[in-house]
Amino acid sequence: NVHIDDFQRHIILSNEALLLSRTGHGEEALSTIDQCVTWLLKTYGEHHPDYIIALRKRAEILQKSGDVRAVEAFRRFFAKESELLTSQYDALDPQARLDLWYTHKPLLSECFSLELDHDDFLYDVALFRRGMTFLRHDESPSSLVGTTAESVRSTLPSDGAALEFVVYERDSTSHYGVAMTTKTGPSRFLPLFTASDLHDYAIGGGTLLDSVVSRQYTDKNGMYTDSLLARKIWEPILRHLPPDTHEIWFAPDGILHQFL
Repeated sequence: NVHIDDFQRHIILSNEALLLSRTGHGEEALSTIDQCVTWLLKTYGEHHPDYIIALRKRAEILQKSGDVRAVEAFRRFFAKESELLTSQYDALDPQARLDLWYTHKPLLSECFSLELDHDDFLYDVALFRRGMTFLRHDESPSSLVGTTAESVRSTLPSDGAALEFVVYERDSTSHYGVAMTTKTGPSRFLPLFTASDLHDYAIGGGTLLDSVVSRQYTDKNGMYTDSLLARKIWEPILRHLPPDTHEIWFAPDGILHQFL
């Protein structure tokens, strides 16, 4: 049997590892989190939620240190996190599903902080996250397993592109980015702008965020007529798509839901 103090001590140590990482003590942070990961795996196994949380913290610590192993660490976390959600969802009622997903969604979104380019991983994470968000109450997350960048590419025309906009945290700041793939692949990830850069964009007599939350339809007109706003969002994307792209399928995120 595991003494409760042992468990609590390792959870506290994992949080201490994050603090060490954020204060510039990368090597000590990695040593501490590795101790926690090893103990949790040995004690509870690879499917335990707290082991998976420790995997995420380890990935974050590696990325904070600029360690190339962060990519593989986030892949490992995503594999176990998606398995955990898939195994838990079927037994939950709709409200419990919703509560669980909104707890785990921002944790999955940490993968985007890699800003990993020319790789399908972040596109696959975006697809899983999107699928979980819109999963019907009678559907199982197992239905999402085959939905990958590769499967999307197989359905695209030769002149088509598929885009997944995402909001994610990097260096304690919210960012917008886009994962995109074309028929020839591989997927790309393009950071776009910080959330405040978009939300504070001047429009009318206020900001874009003011227009989004306003209940006055006249306040929203500028969102659809401001050509500079459209260029701000689309120009960097179009520069990274093949010149012969004629069809684009996209799924927005954040306040982009309001006007794209």
